[in-house]
Amino acid sequence: MARPMWPRNCRAECCQPAPVSVLSSGGLASGTLVALALPALVAAADSQPRIDVNRDALVHMEDAAPLAIGTAGSPNTVAAPSRSSFQTDSVSIRFIMQLSWGLRAAGSVAFTTGVTW
Repeated sequence: MARPMWPRNCRAECCQPAPVSVLSSGGLASGTLVALALPALVAAADSQPRIDVNRDALVHMEDAAPLAIGTAGSPNTVAAPSRSSFQTDSVSIRFIMQLSWGLRAAGSVAFTTGVTW
């Protein structure tokens, strides 16, 4: 895994298809590469997800540091950006699924930083 532009550049510079898949992740710092032995990765999930549909929900559309919609105090605070499904004639869909993953073997993940090639 690497930053989003690196896999594309890697494929463009190779004269033949790479022997491994290169995935991208915006969660990695520039110059960081992660290698994972896929047979060592194990995942467990619910048999069925919970899906809620609502036409009158108020949704706080912040994913980094979501707050309560309104907080009384001095000063009063209001979470932004927020959106009302009722006022915008839209549908809110919530998908909840318990998921866990882990490694079956130690040493199955390696990473390096400062890569410039």
